[in-house]
Amino acid sequence: MSSHMGLFLGQGITSMQLDLRATDSPVHRIASRMALHRLGPTITKLDIRGLELLKYPARRLPWYRLQHLSIVRVTVETIPLLATLPRLETLFLEKMEGIVYDDAESNLNFTREALPAGCYFPNLKHLEGESCRFGDIGYILRYIPATTPLETIRWKQLSTTHRADVEGFVQLVARHCNPTSLTSVKLKGFDLSIFGGPDDWDNTEPARLDLNLLSAFQNLERVDLSCPPGLTIEPEFLAAIPHSWPKLKTLVLCPSIVNPSPPLLIDHTHVTQLVRQLSHLQVLGLRFDATKITAEEREQTEFETPSPKLHTLRLGNSPIESRARVTAFLKANFPALEVLERELAPTGSGWQTVRVDLMKY
Repeated sequence: MSSHMGLFLGQGITSMQLDLRATDSPVHRIASRMALHRLGPTITKLDIRGLELLKYPARRLPWYRLQHLSIVRVTVETIPLLATLPRLETLFLEKMEGIVYDDAESNLNFTREALPAGCYFPNLKHLEGESCRFGDIGYILRYIPATTPLETIRWKQLSTTHRADVEGFVQLVARHCNPTSLTSVKLKGFDLSIFGGPDDWDNTEPARLDLNLLSAFQNLERVDLSCPPGLTIEPEFLAAIPHSWPKLKTLVLCPSIVNPSPPLLIDHTHVTQLVRQLSHLQVLGLRFDATKITAEEREQTEFETPSPKLHTLRLGNSPIESRARVTAFLKANFPALEVLERELAPTGSGWQTVRVDLMKY
């Protein structure tokens, strides 16, 4: 049937999914390539699985109309070829291969000046993928000029995440992305149960999370970072967020595991001040110290009017003592709250009771 594949493909096909592997028969491989070559000028959406297919068409096929491309297993040598697709808007890359980690910092040394002249990713808006390190995204970002209208980045790290990984990613985004067009950044680590360790944090000198390099990206609406437990959020950094990212709808800076965790510098007053200043905020994920809510202030609101938009609160392993005080405080300040996520909170921490009480009203 492979040799007659072309008989089943009409001239008006715009979307295809192809899987071609080294173990496939020569007849199947040739038929697949011929079919893709014939339909290349009309294809707008393409899902490729298997490196064998890319070895042939990347340089030869007229993918002039291609807007959405998904590739499972891609080598770094292929990236410059993909960067020349003139209408590509969405790119998903899974399992980047061919990266040699000789130097721990080598994945940060990407500069546009080292690239040959040309037009790369002129219309790319959405970039998503996964690799061993966050910094591997530099193999793509290095081909993105400041004029590219990149809007969203979603990247997954397939190995234990450390502070340097997050910092390296932030440096790459600040260096290569368009601060006017970028609206969403989401990072996700690999195994949440093994993040961090003795080298990642220190009780006396906790590692601060510094996202100041992204302060120029004032159109960000979503910042969702899966942070190692050793990253400490400082009140000064939190206070600067409304000025840097005034359009935020989602802010998630939760740690990745319950223990170990560095000392908390954020309490409920910092949370309410942040939400008050971010008028569009709907989802907040942040560890904070809920033990400092007093009986006198538990039903007092920090707002002139309570926040009407915050509907989801992700707690991480935020400490809690008085469940009644916390429940009253949340009701007073966040009346629209619908979801209280406590996946990382220890069993019996008190948040389950708070969640049940909130859902009664």
